[in-house]
This record gives sequence, structure tokens and C-alpha cells, in this order.
Amino acid sequence: MRRFAFRLEHVLNLRRAREDAALAELASARRTLALEQMALEQRRARARRALQEARRRREQGEDPALAAGLTVFLEALEDDVRLQEEAVSMAEEEVQSRLQAALEAMKERKAMEKLRERRLAEHLAEAAREDIRAMDEAAALRAASNR
Repeated sequence: MRRFAFRLEHVLNLRRAREDAALAELASARRTLALEQMALEQRRARARRALQEARRRREQGEDPALAAGLTVFLEALEDDVRLQEEAVSMAEEEVQSRLQAALEAMKERKAMEKLRERRLAEHLAEAAREDIRAMDEAAALRAASNR
């Protein structure tokens, strides 16, 4: 009986490598998303602290020019928060894109593995048939020699 050799083993290995790369890219995109989300939280916290400080200064009757400067600063912080929200949104889209690519790579690998399993089952079935034929021939030869 000859050894099982899957003719598409190289393709299967390529699909496995492609899946591994897609999973690594997904992990990288998720790390980037986490970093962007942390940066957003930091910017929001900074904006909250600045707003609280501005309110405190207004309540204390600070100089109007200083209040105007704080207003400009708060607007800049709000713009910074909006920009970071866009960065988070883009990172989320990238994660979704990488997730879809990873799922597609997984699906392709599984299809090749299923094909390999089918070919192995066919190979084993053929080996079993060959064994049965060999046993039948041996039994027929014994029966013929006993006559």
C-alpha cells in the first residue's frame, strides 16, 4: 500500500499561512483600536478637567480675557476629541475589515482541510479494498492448493 500524499498539501499550507497572517493583522488592528480608545478617553478626561476649571474660574469672577482664552482652549479640546473619535471609528472599521479577511482565510483553510480529509478517507477505503482483495486471493490460493 502506498503512502497517502495529498496533492494539494502545498496549497493547504499556503492557506494556513494566509490565515495566520490574517489573524496577526486582526490582532494588530485590535491593539491599534485599544490604543485609539485609550487616547480618546484621555482626551475626554482632559476636556472634562478643563471644563471644570473654566467653570470654577467663571464662578470666581476671573478676568473676561482669561475666560475668552479658556473658551478658545475648550473649543480646541473639543476639536481634538472629535478628531480622536474619528480615529477610533477608522480603527473600528479596520478591525471589522481584518476580521472579515480572517474569517475568509479560515473558511478557505477549512475547505482545503475538508478536501484533504475526504481524499484521506478515499485513500483508506482503497487500502481496505486492496487488503480484502489480497486476503481473497490468498484464501483462493490456499483453497486451490488444498484440493
